Amino acid sequence: MDGSLPDLRGHLAALLGGVIPFDRFLEWYWAHADAIEFDGSDDDVELLNLVAGLLDEYTGDHIDAAEVVDALRTDPLVEKELAAHRIAVA
Repeated sequence: MDGSLPDLRGHLAALLGGVIPFDRFLEWYWAHADAIEFDGSDDDVELLNLVAGLLDEYTGDHIDAAEVVDALRTDPLVEKELAAHRIAVA
């Protein structure tokens, strides 16, 4: 790794866009969550915590993978962060 922060927004966009499957997103998330938590900005950590809450519900068998994706797709914070990410990438 080159020392840069893992791209949570990019991976969320890939998940929501159907580019990567849910299980691959989960593997990436668990491998990078600590780096984002410890080295990310307040906005990074807020987004990370939103995802973590949904994944807690998923791992507790309260919601399934499709419900996690739907909740992420319609969450105002995710929408805002991904819109900002698209603007930065464009």
